[in-house]
Amino acid sequence: MTIEQILFIALSILTLSSALVVVTRHNLFHAALALMVTFVGVAGFYVTLDAGFLAAAQLLVYIGAISILIIFAIMMTRRLMQ
Repeated sequence: MTIEQILFIALSILTLSSALVVVTRHNLFHAALALMVTFVGVAGFYVTLDAGFLAAAQLLVYIGAISILIIFAIMMTRRLMQ
């Protein structure tokens, strides 16, 4: 096995396991953190495909903006529900 295949298998395990955590967790904050890990795994796939621009866009847009927005929304509305 080459190093690319080992990296692909490791990224696949990371992405699929964190996606499973997103679906199965009852705690929204933990699910949002696992969603960020899933996005990092997808960015890793882009890096292995030599698509650096897409990997950077994935990191900036999805992890840097969307995930942080979701976490802030959870943190701000948590007190309203309790």
